[in-house]
Amino acid sequence: MLYSEVVTFFHEFGHLMHHILGSQGEWSAAGGFNVEGDFVEAPSQMLEEMFRNRTIISSFAKHYQTGETIPADLFEKMNAAGAYGRGSWVQRQLMFSTFSLQVHDRAPDKVDLNALWKESMTRFNPFTFVDGNRCRQKTPSLLNCKAGAPLSSLPPPRLPRREETHLQSQIRSDPKSLFEN
Repeated sequence: MLYSEVVTFFHEFGHLMHHILGSQGEWSAAGGFNVEGDFVEAPSQMLEEMFRNRTIISSFAKHYQTGETIPADLFEKMNAAGAYGRGSWVQRQLMFSTFSLQVHDRAPDKVDLNALWKESMTRFNPFTFVDGNRCRQKTPSLLNCKAGAPLSSLPPPRLPRREETHLQSQIRSDPKSLFEN
């Protein structure tokens, strides 16, 4: 298996173990995937982190013919390659999260989607904003999110019923207006 496949395998194995071990006994309703949305990935990510530790990897990851472990310099390069671009990813997530929060933290008549998008893009993006940028429309989670929901593929947390957001109202009443300049 490739290194990335092994990491993915253990990530998914973490979900399985979380479900098996967390869904037993008196507190089974809080186990497996019945937890807060931001905790669903925690056990899996803990198993992923094992693969950044050379001591752990060297204890079992050996060449199938020679029995040799991964050379230290190669292991360091793998870790460096895995970390490449993380800062940009975090900035992008901050941009989406900020935009989503701003859409939902004010009265509907105070929401200007284009202005908020430009503000978030300018604040978190190292590139010059181009007027007319509507890439927020390509992000379904931004169009479907509820107040407080995470911007990810995870299901949104269970929230008390709230009033319809401005964006939801706009989609319901005039969906074409989202795509106008």
